[in-house]
Amino acid sequence: MIIEAMTPVVREKPLEHFLARNRYVIVVRPRGQDAAARHQTVVRARSVIGAPFDITGMLGLGRPEAFYCSEMLYWASGLDAIDPQRIITPAELLQHGEVVYFSGRRDDDQMVRAAAGWAEAHAVVRR
Repeated sequence: MIIEAMTPVVREKPLEHFLARNRYVIVVRPRGQDAAARHQTVVRARSVIGAPFDITGMLGLGRPEAFYCSEMLYWASGLDAIDPQRIITPAELLQHGEVVYFSGRRDDDQMVRAAAGWAEAHAVVRR
C-alpha cells in the first residue's frame, strides 16, 4: 500500500495502482531515521488520509489543512514545519534522503531488456 496526495484527496492505495500509472518510480528513504521514526512517518501520513488535495500549494498558495504530493511526504517525514508559501518539489525530497530504488523508464525497451538480462544473470537455480 502507498499513501499519496493526489486529487481530490490524500488516500491509501495498492502499490499496483501506483505502478500501473507511473512511468518512473523512485523510492527515497529519509536520512537519519531509525525504524521507529520511519514508522512514525507512516502514522503521520495515515493521519491525513481524506485531507483535500492542495493544487494551489504547488503555486506557493498552500492551505495548512490540505496537501500536494511532495509536501505531504515532506511533512509526514518530519523534515520541517510546512510554510504554506514554500513549494516542496520532488527534487528537494531527494536532497533529504537516500535513493533505495529507481526504476528508470519502465516502458523503455532498453530498460526492460537490461532488467531481464540482470534477472537472468542473477537467477537462483532451483532443483
